[in-house]
Amino acid sequence: MQFRLLSLINPLILLTLGVMIGCLLAPRLGLDAPLIRALLARQSPWQALKPQLLPALLAGAAVAAMLLGYARLSADWMTGAPAFDMPLLPKLLYGGITEELLTRWGLMSLFAWVAWRLTGAKRPASRAVLAVGTVLAALLFAAGHLPVLYMLLPDPSPQLIAGVLIGNAMPGLLFGWLFAVRGLEAAMLAHAFAHLFSTVMG
Repeated sequence: MQFRLLSLINPLILLTLGVMIGCLLAPRLGLDAPLIRALLARQSPWQALKPQLLPALLAGAAVAAMLLGYARLSADWMTGAPAFDMPLLPKLLYGGITEELLTRWGLMSLFAWVAWRLTGAKRPASRAVLAVGTVLAALLFAAGHLPVLYMLLPDPSPQLIAGVLIGNAMPGLLFGWLFAVRGLEAAMLAHAFAHLFSTVMG
């Protein structure tokens, strides 16, 4: 139990930093969390959530199809690797909430803010600035999955490494776009839907 508690400290610190960075920088860039803002203002949560649901559902279904296709494509490349499959509930909570708070709310806001400052901090932040944040956060999100790959396969093939990077960067780009145009909860829901649909259909 002590080891488990210690293993949570580093992710918790990173998540706390991500949330703090997002709270500080996202509003300056026009990035929003409409549902959270509505709850804090005691406004209708449904009115804030409704515009996010359909885009999140469609994006989640698209990413789930991508995940299932990649799983079938890479099955032969994973020969000899131990089985690694997280239960559905941790996927929904960690992927849908923790990863989005850290990667989109925190890192994407940080990268976009740096790009915004480097271009003169013109208000509002341009689409190009948000695109820079989206791409950099998606690439870092993809690279963050490599340690698990190396844990499962100490000597993965170049195709498998490329597949992991591309297979995680593309959803990251989609989640980042949703965050920019619809709000943080849209990215969270899309990520959670992707895990839900891929688990059910897999």
